[in-house]
Amino acid sequence: MRLVNVLKKDYMEMRRTIFIYFATIIAIVGGIVILRTVFTSYIDGTNNNLYGSFFSGFFFLGGAIFTSILFSDEMFNRVRVHNFLMLPASNEEKFLSKAIFSAILYPLSIIALFFLTSTVVELLLFIALKDPITIFNPFQKDVLNSIPDYFIMSSLFFLGSTYFRKIHFIKTIFTSSLVVFSFAIALLIFARIILAPYFQEQSLLYVRVSFLEKYDSIPAFVNVLGKFIYFIVFPLFFFYVSFLRIKEVQSTDAIQ
Repeated sequence: MRLVNVLKKDYMEMRRTIFIYFATIIAIVGGIVILRTVFTSYIDGTNNNLYGSFFSGFFFLGGAIFTSILFSDEMFNRVRVHNFLMLPASNEEKFLSKAIFSAILYPLSIIALFFLTSTVVELLLFIALKDPITIFNPFQKDVLNSIPDYFIMSSLFFLGSTYFRKIHFIKTIFTSSLVVFSFAIALLIFARIILAPYFQEQSLLYVRVSFLEKYDSIPAFVNVLGKFIYFIVFPLFFFYVSFLRIKEVQSTDAIQ
């Protein structure tokens, strides 16, 4: 299957960077946990919280940076873009390979890495200092709840990696912040126009709001609709636009 071969090819190109990144995580997390345990009084469960704090940072921030540079060395590198264009694979396979690394392999690898790192570190501390073992739990609620949020974030930075030629991470943050700010301003203006008559009749507005609060189905429906848009519509839209961008680069021979 060509997709498997493309995945292998992408891994071989990224393995040095991935190895350095994982080694950095092990050194930082393991080193700080050991130093904290040695030089401070240990309270049961402290290291587990420390692992969780490190996990959130590397999971989201590291994932955003990793995703934002997935295409920088291929689609926007004048030397290597020829290899990307002439790769004997379809646009769908080129897209899926990167998407799998970003949305599936990266989060699973980070979760497994933190579990293994905490296991080794806690065993060493137990053997050396007889401290209680508090291994990072990959199935805890906070970790499981962070996976859908990561999927949303990765789709956004994946889109940025296909559109911006340089400093993808910063430009993606700036552009998305500008869009959210513009939408908030437009929503504020819209709300001010619609609710203008009620600003002079606060009591009437209170009665109307109280009337709506009696219908639990209305906020429940809005909540479900919001989650559907946030967790499904947005990421699929971002990934689809990213795929169109890859097709555009392929069809124009990277002449933009």
